[in-house]
Amino acid sequence: MEEVLDIKDVSRILKLSQPTIRMKIYRGELAHIKLGRRVLFRPADIAALIEQSYRPAKAPAREHA
Repeated sequence: MEEVLDIKDVSRILKLSQPTIRMKIYRGELAHIKLGRRVLFRPADIAALIEQSYRPAKAPAREHA
């Protein structure tokens, strides 16, 4: 069985507060597993979220001579 993360773990990984994590769950922005009152996350889902959120830097504008 694969390891799972709890809200505290995800909060630390994403550097977001636990209430923000809970709001993202409520809005359907964060894939999760609900077991009774516990909310758990697959590490692969968190990694995918980070990858999907990545925005590369834009090339600096060239100055016209």
